[in-house]
Amino acid sequence: MTRPVEQVTTAADRSWGAELELVSRSHHALNPTSRQIPCKEEGRAAGRVTERPYQTDLATREPTHMPDDSIIEPRASYRAMADGTKHDYDIVFAHFKTFERDLANRVLQTLTQLEHSYPGELVNRLVHSLQTATRAHRDGRDEEYVVAALLHDLGDLLSTMNHSEYAASIIKPYVRPNTYWMIRHHGLFQGYFYFHHFDLDRNAREKHRGHPAFQMCLDFCDKYDQASFDPDYDTMPLAAFEPMVHRLFAREPWGPHAKQDGGYREQF
Repeated sequence: MTRPVEQVTTAADRSWGAELELVSRSHHALNPTSRQIPCKEEGRAAGRVTERPYQTDLATREPTHMPDDSIIEPRASYRAMADGTKHDYDIVFAHFKTFERDLANRVLQTLTQLEHSYPGELVNRLVHSLQTATRAHRDGRDEEYVVAALLHDLGDLLSTMNHSEYAASIIKPYVRPNTYWMIRHHGLFQGYFYFHHFDLDRNAREKHRGHPAFQMCLDFCDKYDQASFDPDYDTMPLAAFEPMVHRLFAREPWGPHAKQDGGYREQF
C-alpha cells in the first residue's frame, strides 16, 4: 500500500499536519479501500481539510507496524451502521473487548473524582465511599458486596439526580442480581433517614417489601451507608480495594454470577 502525502502548504499547515500525523499513529486506522480520507473533524476546527497517511492490514485485523515503529490500528469502513459488514463488526468488537478489559482502571479513576463532588458533610464523597466499603469488609461481606459498597455513589458526578441507577448499571454485568438490586435501590432505602425532614414518605421503600433483596438493601443502608460519615473512623485507603475492583471487573460479563438469585430478566 502507498502512503499519501499530506497536503500542506504553509508553516502553520506543516505544524498542524505533524500533529495529525502523531494522532493518526497513536489512535487511528483508516479504510484501505479508499485512497485518501479527509480529516474533516480536525479540518473544520482549523478552518481547512487535510489528508493523513494510513496503512493497515484489515485482512487479519492486526495492527500494522510502520517503518518508523508506530502502530496504526484497523478501523471499520462504514459511515452508517446499516452499511457495516460482518468483517467491519469483527474489527469493532475486537477493539471493544480490549477496551472493556480496562474498565476497572476507568472506574477507579472516576471514583477518585468523588473527592470533588458536592460538599456539606463531615467527610467528602470519596471518603464516604471508602468508609462504606471498609465497614462492609470488616463485617465479613464478600468481595462482590464490598466492591458494590465502594462504588455505590459513583453516579454522584454524572447522574446526580438518579445516582443509584447509574452505579448499579455499571456493575450489573459483573455481579449477582441481588447485589445489583441493592445498589439500584439504595437511594430510596436511604431516604428512610431523612425524607421526613422534607415532608416526604420515609417509608417509601416499603413498596419493595417482599423482594428477595429487600432485607439486603435495608441492612446495607442501615449498617454501612448511612453510618459512614465519620471523620474519626479508621477508613481503609483506596489502594486496599483496588485489587478487589480489578478482580470483579475481570469476571466474564453476564457470566455464571449473573445466573444466580434467579438470574436477570433483561441485560440491557
